[in-house]
This record gives sequence, structure tokens and C-alpha cells, in this order.
Amino acid sequence: MRCTSRSAAPLVVAAVLACSAGSVSAQGKLVLSTASHAVLGSVTIENEDLALCDLTSTGFENTHCDWSLFFDGSAAGLNSSVRALDILPDGSLVLEASLDNSIPDISAVKAKDLARFIPLDPLNPPYTSGEWRLYLDGDAVKGASDARVWDAVAVLTDGTCEKSEPPSCDVLLSLSAAGTLGGMPFANEDIIRCHPTAHSVGGSITACQYSMFFDSSNVNGGGAGSFTGNLFAFELLNPTTMLFRASTSANLPAHDPPRDLLRYVGTFGAAPVGTVDLYFDGAAATGGAGLDGETIQAVAIIPGRCGDGAVNVPGEKCDLGDGVNGMPGVPCTADCKIIGKCTGSGDPCQTAAQCPAGQGCCGNAVPEGDEQCDDGNAIPDDLCNNSCVNNPGGIPILGCEGLFGPNVIPAFVKSASFTDTPAVVGPGFDRWKTNGDFNLPNGASIDPDSEQVKIVFGQGSSPTPLYSARVTPGAFVQKALPPRPRWLFLSKLANVPNALGWHKASLNQNLNKVRDNLDGRNVAIPLDTSGTIRVRQTLRSGDDCATAVLTCTMKNAGKVLKCKSS
Repeated sequence: MRCTSRSAAPLVVAAVLACSAGSVSAQGKLVLSTASHAVLGSVTIENEDLALCDLTSTGFENTHCDWSLFFDGSAAGLNSSVRALDILPDGSLVLEASLDNSIPDISAVKAKDLARFIPLDPLNPPYTSGEWRLYLDGDAVKGASDARVWDAVAVLTDGTCEKSEPPSCDVLLSLSAAGTLGGMPFANEDIIRCHPTAHSVGGSITACQYSMFFDSSNVNGGGAGSFTGNLFAFELLNPTTMLFRASTSANLPAHDPPRDLLRYVGTFGAAPVGTVDLYFDGAAATGGAGLDGETIQAVAIIPGRCGDGAVNVPGEKCDLGDGVNGMPGVPCTADCKIIGKCTGSGDPCQTAAQCPAGQGCCGNAVPEGDEQCDDGNAIPDDLCNNSCVNNPGGIPILGCEGLFGPNVIPAFVKSASFTDTPAVVGPGFDRWKTNGDFNLPNGASIDPDSEQVKIVFGQGSSPTPLYSARVTPGAFVQKALPPRPRWLFLSKLANVPNALGWHKASLNQNLNKVRDNLDGRNVAIPLDTSGTIRVRQTLRSGDDCATAVLTCTMKNAGKVLKCKSS
């Protein structure tokens, strides 16, 4: 869930939505889990899977979905149904499994924990493989003796907090039973806010400062729209709108509790004021979504505020911001899709269906037609060349995961050196310096003091970096203001967690050109110096990733490599 407001103060109502059915816009991709095996349209869903409803319309007897599989739970290593769910802007999932020990990749995970699944290919569901991490430790934040589980979850991402390591975003939660947390009383229909105050070594949340986010029984002073009883699922669409599933209540519109979703529009906090209507009709009768006999356990909306300059996968493939998307010569359409070129005719396209028979749409990140590959970028010397033909001699782009199209930028490195010094015993180059520049696409900008910044070196065909370092927002300090901003990073001992060996860096922007000077020490990089020596350098700030391949020459009896862009 992407929400631009992180304040706990009540929000002003932006609009009152009518109870009639309506068409949906960019927020029309709804992901849900069911309590049991289901057949939705022509798609078979098991209880450990997630289904994608591409909504074309909503409302009573007017809810229509194009169903597809979004997450294959068993293939990804999940052995129980999903009880709570949210989707982050990078496409990763924050979820709660219904049973203890049901994610073998995470040791002893419990039903009251939250896990994060980072898909290997976030742009192309269904997700079948990826990395599991513990996101929130239920024992630590509630106490080992507290057996209550979460009914629903939403992460308040804001474009910055989800990129920090560990993520610093506030988390919204609803518990299966009333009680008190951190001295704050709540009921099982309420939404409480966890502001993380401590993390484990692995990055999971281990302590929270709690506050009331939404007192469900006090909507309109306990009048129309208020309810009691479990809040089984919820998702925030924006700072004034929430979807939720709840039991029958005299103050709520008539609905089918197991499979309908209601919509709340209004303020949040301890004394909310707003309206509620039926948004998602889950019935299989005429005009329903086809969920008769099923129960919606968890719900989330695929992120996508198209035009805000941030790429939210898998709903968006690019986003250069309003006023730039869709302009002539820009490789990103007005609806945040990458524009490619037909492999034969060269005509602009978004899919192979827009090309002559047998041709692919090269550059849209989807291998189609006669393409051997398609990585969605025009970076030379990687594993897929610009005509979508495999390039066995290329070096894979590491560090730009989840980014495609104009967000992956060719860089130029004027000079680089890697030195093997006596400071680190054993083979490897433990001192490095590099300087170069890259041009941001029109409408794009960087802001390293509020973004995660990452440096990666790779070599050969290996998908594993030889060296990778990342610093959280705040590590870079802005030293000059626009139109020529400058940012500096310095670690005298080169000992920043997750960035061991990164000593200093400067980034200087003038219009759309960014100059970079980078320096590292005390961590050996095991570069292969046999044959032709080629190294890929990648520098990422937020959602912009600049990469180049360096050609190196051995100097000083094998102790120094001198390199520059190929």
C-alpha cells in the first residue's frame, strides 16, 4: 500500500463517493487469497496462492474481474493459506501465513509473524521464485505468550521508508482479539499503527510504538458506517479511502461478509467521519465476481500512482512523471508502459500484437515473437543486446533489480583503479577509486540524501556481485542546492553496516548530468585477472540505476588495475 501521508492526525475528506457502480482506473488490480481451493473464471487457485482480479467495473451486481494467477505459493515454498497481505512498490509481498512453520525457507516462522517475499522477476507474475525474509517478529512485538494473530496488514510506504535497510515504514495491523499493546487498548475491529522502534540483526521489526489508526466502532460517533466484530481484511487506496471485509452490522450496507468488500471514504484516527458503500460484489450470480462459496482471507491492491516519477512493479514498467510520460521520443507511455520497437519493421510498440506476424516488441521487457531475450533496456554489453538477441559475452546488470526502461541508464566511467594493498591479507583488490558521469532521462532526478544508494561490481556471467554496498537514506548529505545540487558520503573507517569497504562518494548534478566520484578500501574484491579483464560497475540512487562495463589493464606486477569504460 502506497500512502503519501504518514501523520496520525485526521485527514480531510476529499470526496463522498456514490453508492452506484462505477468503472475503475489505475487502482483496478486487486490481489486476494481464498481460504480454500477455488476456480475463478478459468483460473484454478489453491489456498496458498494469490489471485489477481483485473477489475473492469465495481459495485453491486456490476463487479467484473479478468482473473489470473499472481503468486504460486507452493512453487515459492509456502505451505499454508495467506491470512494477511500487502504489496510493496517494488512488487514484493508482506504476508502472514495461516499456520506455524509453513515457510521452510524461514526457520520456525509463526502464524503471528509477518514474512516478506521478494520475487525474482517482479514485473512478470505469476511469482514462482524469490527470497523469503522475516519482516515482523510477532513474539518480539507482542510477547511470546500472546497467541493472537493478525487479521490484516498494510505497510505505509512513502517512496523512501521502504527503500531503507531495514525498512522503516509504519505498519497498520488488525488483531484477531481485543486487548492492549504498548499501553494502548483496542478492539478486534480496530486498526492499530506500529511505528518500528527496533529491528533484529536480520532487519525484522522487533519493537513498535503503537497508536490508534482507525477506531471502527466510532465512525460517525458510532452511527452509520461504524461496526464491531473482526476486521478480516483491509487495504488503503489513498489517504482517504479504504477497502475492507467485515461481519454483518446494522450500521453497514447490506453485503455478503465472506466475499464482499466495502469501501470507506473519510478521515481516520480515534474519531473517524466518513461514508461506506459496497465496492466489490463477490457473488457468482449475475454481475458478481464469481466467488460464491469462497471466503476472501486477504486483499491488496497492486501499487501504481502512474505519473509520480516512481516505478511501482508489477503495475508499472516505467514512470518519468506527469508531463514527460507519453511525450514524443520518450520511452514511457502515458499509462507507464515501456515503448519498444518491432524487431523487423522498427515501428513503436508496447506488445508483439502491434507488430507484423512473427516479430517481437523489443524493449518492452517481455520476450515475444522472434526475440531471443528482452530485458527492457538499451544498455550495451549486457546479456541481451539492443536487438533482443542473446549476448553470451555480455556481463549481467546487477543492482538494478526491479527497474526497466528509462530507469536503467548507460554510464561513462572516465577512469577507475583497483589496487591490491598490504592492508588486507590475501588475494583481491582492497582499494578502489572510480569517477565518471551519466545523464538522467528527461524529467528524472536523484535525491541521495533521502534515497537508498548502492554500488555494485560484477564480472563475467555470474549473477552474484563481487562487491555490493548500500547505504540508507541520510548517509549522503546535501552540500549544495539546485540548480547544481551536490551530495557527499564519508565513512572514515569504511565500516557502515551493509556497506563495509565503502569509504566516500560525491555526486554532483548539473541539469540532467550527474558526475560521480567513488572510493572504497579495506574489503578485498576478488576480480578475475585472467584473459581480457572486464568489470561492470553499477551505481543506483532510488529508482535510477547507472551502469557501465570497464575494460582494465594490469599494472605494477599485478597489484594495480587501471580501467575505463569500454
